[in-house]
Amino acid sequence: MASATYHLLRLQYAPGSLDELVRLSLLTFGSGIFLQWHLGLPMGPTYFSSTVQENLRLFDSALLQADASTDDDYFLQRLQQQLLLVWVLFTAAMVFCQEDSAAWFRARLKTQMLLCGINNTRSWDDVAPILRGFPWIDIVHERPARRVLDEVFAMNALMDNSSIE
Repeated sequence: MASATYHLLRLQYAPGSLDELVRLSLLTFGSGIFLQWHLGLPMGPTYFSSTVQENLRLFDSALLQADASTDDDYFLQRLQQQLLLVWVLFTAAMVFCQEDSAAWFRARLKTQMLLCGINNTRSWDDVAPILRGFPWIDIVHERPARRVLDEVFAMNALMDNSSIE
């Protein structure tokens, strides 16, 4: 698996493409396990988190510009992309939790979860099946993912309370 991770570093796709977003997400997913930042890899964690952020922005922009269709396959594809983004953002929020960009990933995750109908009335049991539909190792990722989910739900609660005042 480590060998595959290092090969992912060398692949290149068009910025903002689904392929590039998946490549970066797989690197993010495996970075805590397989990549050793201290070995002087060509991209460090700060550069890496900003690259993931930029590709998410480009991907979002491309989705907004895509032609809508009434075709069932189109809706299924869009749903799959939205759920993929939940996994991408959870993975990034867990890995880049110490970076300056951590708040951006959490806020973007909150927005994405709301788009998918996941709000603070939901629980880990509602979110876990989505994450397990993509590369996921419970013993490694469940605890940090629960922490991210709690932080995102706390953001929702803060926003709800501030709108009341």
